[in-house]
Formats: sequence, structure tokens, C-alpha cells
Amino acid sequence: MIDDLPLFQPTPMQRRIIDAAVEIQQCQPETPEFLHAVLCQVGMPRARTKERFFSGTTGRPASP
Repeated sequence: MIDDLPLFQPTPMQRRIIDAAVEIQQCQPETPEFLHAVLCQVGMPRARTKERFFSGTTGRPASP
């Protein structure tokens, strides 16, 4: 039976990780506290484009 199964008992470290994940998920900040360098890169075209959008690549991100 399902009721006979033991309940999952997280270790203290797992409990802290779970609690932190819940806190992060519930927090909806109005401004981002952390922006990864790859996400902060903005590429603009060198000249005016006829299209309403621009898509370009700059290569692979650098390793830290």
C-alpha cells in the first residue's frame, strides 16, 4: 500500500537547499539582482536595417 511507504526525510543540507529554492521561487523582485555577463551583451547593427528586427552572432562566450 502507498500509505506504508516511508516519508522522505531530507538531510539538514537538503532541507536548506529546498528552503532556499522555495524562497527564491516565491521572491519576485522588481529589479534583477544578478545579470550574467552573457545575458548582458547587447548587439546592435552597424548600419540601418530594412527589417524591424536584427539578429547577429558574436561568437562563443568566453570562459571565466
